[in-house]
Amino acid sequence: MILNINNNSKHSEISITENFLQKNIVKNFNILFPEYRILNTEYKLQGDVRKFGISGRIDIFALNLSDYRLAVFELKKDNNKNVLFQAIDYTDFISENYNLIILSSVNLSIEEKDKLLKSKLKPEIILIAKNFSHPTIRRIENVENKIRLIEYKAFENNLLYFETICNKNDNNKIVFYKSEEHKFENIDSSNVNLIIKESIKNLDESYYLIDTNVLVINPTILYNSFKQISSKFDLIHLPRTKFMKLIRESEFYIEERNAMRFKSFNTSAILIKL
Repeated sequence: MILNINNNSKHSEISITENFLQKNIVKNFNILFPEYRILNTEYKLQGDVRKFGISGRIDIFALNLSDYRLAVFELKKDNNKNVLFQAIDYTDFISENYNLIILSSVNLSIEEKDKLLKSKLKPEIILIAKNFSHPTIRRIENVENKIRLIEYKAFENNLLYFETICNKNDNNKIVFYKSEEHKFENIDSSNVNLIIKESIKNLDESYYLIDTNVLVINPTILYNSFKQISSKFDLIHLPRTKFMKLIRESEFYIEERNAMRFKSFNTSAILIKL
């Protein structure tokens, strides 16, 4: 719900069609994305584009004016687990047919074509949907493309709200990442290994040891780090006893040792497969 304090009116969230979303993004493109220029909408790629040898159609095909890079905008009404793979298929096809696509474009100037042909940067991906699942966000770390994930909300009286939740730069690093509402509604055996990996990411390496994909770490240090990332991923709160019980019952648990020599000190430790 949005409250308009000027007239004390409220606007409830509503559902919209994908066509409505695309139409209004195109209509207000210069306001929403001033650093881009639309080249085509519903841009058809001719040839074996998708993994199964079928053609594809890009919702919005644009030019990033800041670094002269082509950009693929894909829009989805709701979360779609395949949208990232679809966009990657499109950008791979563009890269494979780069010169032909650039030279045949009627919406690029000669100067712009020259810059694009010299740079040959991997096309950027901008995905817009009502929400994105955590697996989709995780996967972008392994994709070469520059990527932005944008979530939208629609409200009564033709109000649309857009927010970038994830932005990955050219160096394969996520430069901005906003936790989503339902990343892990439950913590169970299916995601405990991921949670452990995330928990040690910001720890100094003097606090843990990884040997042949086995993590050796003091249980208290692991749990304290888990608590720190809980807010980042909107994890449900787990007391220490339940957190450790979950790890012990998972397939990744190896054993615990009451006392072991760990780098420069003695400590209790838990061994976990990564």
